[in-house]
Amino acid sequence: MRLSIHIAICFSLVICGCSADQKKDLTPFQKHQKEQQEFMLSEDSPIEKSERKNFISLNYFNQDSTYVFNANYESIFNGSIVEFATNTDRKPVYIHTANVTFTLEKSLLTLKAYRAQNSTDSSLFVPFNDLTNGVETYKSGRYLNLYIPDNGAIVVDFNLAYNPYCAYNKKYSCPIPPVENRLNVKIKAGEKKYH
Repeated sequence: MRLSIHIAICFSLVICGCSADQKKDLTPFQKHQKEQQEFMLSEDSPIEKSERKNFISLNYFNQDSTYVFNANYESIFNGSIVEFATNTDRKPVYIHTANVTFTLEKSLLTLKAYRAQNSTDSSLFVPFNDLTNGVETYKSGRYLNLYIPDNGAIVVDFNLAYNPYCAYNKKYSCPIPPVENRLNVKIKAGEKKYH
């Protein structure tokens, strides 16, 4: 009896150890997928409750290091105040905080990064369009979350690009990426179309 209890305890410890190791070894992309999956199944999910019971997972491009950039971060002092157009009459207010520049397919590309007005943290909102929109990805564009870096470099990982809530449910009001953030390339990374 004692031997079987001892074996069961050892087995449990091995299983728990493996689970902890797997959590530690998740890439940022895998962690993002896991968090998004849990959120989409939660009570706060933008997916309609009736549809949620049949939800399996979101669609993603395969993880691709081609779309991870050590980009140049240019802080904008006293940036302009921007009212974003949305799919409704709402016009959320953001502040142009930085420009993020990187090279893809021999082209130098720049995205404008924004902070929500009255924001006190270091998070940046980067809405963008690319040539996959309406074909492989959501028609109105996708979003990236970045953070103000301590120096002039920032990692831009398009594997973490995600859809606005209105991609899942039309009752949401979502900022539309500005013309300046329309990339004339295909970003085949991150979240694909929901349907």
